[in-house]
Amino acid sequence: MILTSVIINLCYLRAIKIIREFYRVISFSACLLLFLLDEVIDPAMTAKALGHQWYWNSNYLDFLDEAIDPAMTTKALGLKLY
Repeated sequence: MILTSVIINLCYLRAIKIIREFYRVISFSACLLLFLLDEVIDPAMTAKALGHQWYWNSNYLDFLDEAIDPAMTTKALGLKLY
């Protein structure tokens, strides 16, 4: 009785180790793949988004450092924000 419970516990612990190693290998290869795919050689456009407390600013760095302000665009278009 005691011997079978010891064997079952050992098998359970071995299975947990195998599953942990499997997840470790999968996560390492996924992180490596994300790292390798991150590099862009020649981007078509570069954008910078800056978040403030109540609004966002976005700059398009490829077009003469032009900034788009959300308050400015809503006034120019005649829109009302509720």
